[in-house]
Amino acid sequence: MWDLATIRRMNEDRGHVARARKKKPYKLKRLSQLEKMPPFPFPDVGYLSRDYDKEYERVSSLFVSLGDWGPGPGGALSANGFKDRLKELFGEHGTLLLAVEEVGQFQCHVGVWKEKVNEKQGE
Repeated sequence: MWDLATIRRMNEDRGHVARARKKKPYKLKRLSQLEKMPPFPFPDVGYLSRDYDKEYERVSSLFVSLGDWGPGPGGALSANGFKDRLKELFGEHGTLLLAVEEVGQFQCHVGVWKEKVNEKQGE
């Protein structure tokens, strides 16, 4: 088992690599994109996701099981539960931006953002 310090270091390292490669979140524009998942095509950006909070509006952070894709401990969503939640969020917000922001041994956190509304557009 990994200890918490190891998990944090790995996510920090992934953030540095993602920043160097200029990774952007996956754009979910149509619900039909969910039909092909899993596997999930979201980039693993580690703690780079903090930068996305400046550029996009965070909608949610979802806790997802990495195991056999059944519900995981601690309330982690199964693959189907995750897709269902994304459908709900898509219905509320439209196009979503997604990236894996933290990975442990058995679960991960997937950040969910939407484009920020330009203040001039909103007027």
